[in-house]
Amino acid sequence: MSAPGPTRPGIVRGILSGAGARLFVLPVAAIAAIASARLMTDQFGIETFAWYALVAGLPLLLPFADFGMGAAISSAGALAALTREGASDFRRLVRKALLIALAIGGSLALISLLLADLGWWALIVGAADPMLNVPIGAAMATFALSIPGALGYSILLGLGRNGLGVVLQGLSPVISLSAVVLVVVGGGDPAAIIALACVGPFLMNWVGLIVASRLLPAQDAARATPRGMRILPTAAPMMLLMAAGAVYLQSGRLIVAHLGGVLELASLAAAWLFFQPLLSVVQTAARSLWPHFTQARAAAGTTSREFRHALFVMSAIGLVAGAGLVIFGLPLTHLATAGAANPSFLLIVVLGFVLALQGVFAPIGMYLTTSRGLWMQAGASWAAAIVAVLVAVAFVPSIGAVAVPVGLVAGLLGCQLVPLSFVMRRELSSVPWASRA
Repeated sequence: MSAPGPTRPGIVRGILSGAGARLFVLPVAAIAAIASARLMTDQFGIETFAWYALVAGLPLLLPFADFGMGAAISSAGALAALTREGASDFRRLVRKALLIALAIGGSLALISLLLADLGWWALIVGAADPMLNVPIGAAMATFALSIPGALGYSILLGLGRNGLGVVLQGLSPVISLSAVVLVVVGGGDPAAIIALACVGPFLMNWVGLIVASRLLPAQDAARATPRGMRILPTAAPMMLLMAAGAVYLQSGRLIVAHLGGVLELASLAAAWLFFQPLLSVVQTAARSLWPHFTQARAAAGTTSREFRHALFVMSAIGLVAGAGLVIFGLPLTHLATAGAANPSFLLIVVLGFVLALQGVFAPIGMYLTTSRGLWMQAGASWAAAIVAVLVAVAFVPSIGAVAVPVGLVAGLLGCQLVPLSFVMRRELSSVPWASRA
């Protein structure tokens, strides 16, 4: 027998809780990132920092490596909280997803090492030095083995513990800094630094999974017959959506590496050093909406008023993040690289505009998380990714790294924000009148 669902927390409180948790760890993560960049630049030169930043960002090109199972787990966790019976099904889903993730992670680790042995990694990232094959292969194998652990954050998100997951993940740069310090103190070379580029996320993902496993809802022993929560309907479109998002956000640095040269790459990497944490604040705040909207659809429906509140708060967060990057971006990048990397003010301004637009779009993306909504988002995201790549390829040779955020703006506005806003309006208009207050 179903128990009454718990009262959903205030939507604004959920957003601010997620953003607050990220802001809590952001100074520590930022200091660790600046210290790592400065230490690498002083000890090994700007080229080592540029390649380390590129390799550390490569896993962001593969956020779909779990085949979208994290999305299925988050949605199932939110729904499981509504009834006693859902806990048993949720635990079964988590076990199934973990076994699949272990197989995926092990396979990708072997593939990464094979690519290193064949000498293909340097070719993939546009590096002229073949000695980078082994450290890049080792770093990507480390990332692959972290994939099962990454499911821990999805569990915490579904259970409404987004803040805890954010704090755990936010400590990754501290682990990475510790690895850099150990290499420098131990007299290691740049190859060792690059090989450890993914060790921070690896350790904290597994810590997150251990913590999440202890917070799983108790299994209902009275349930002998599982309902069989399904992974595929949510995981399939989510995998395509995450793949598109990776191409959209992360391919720019690879394009600059091939077409713009190492100095342009260093400038973009230095700007990205602060753009990425601020983007994570916007994204983390938005993720708190996922379980809220999921539970709302399963219960009484999401009101237009709730969505408007979410839109207002997320837009404000995006605007503040963008303004912060514009105001503090240049001095902080100069501090981090000792003036070795010199991103233009225009590059910083356009990246700030991207943050503002992401804040406006975030509530739409978090609402359209049914199977149908995710399929629509996947199509829009791939269109945005294609536009971003084409703009970067066309203009990086002439205007440099600033072409990358220009492409991001064009793709987000033309292919996601505008068309999906019309979809969102239609979705809210279909909510029963009694639920629109």
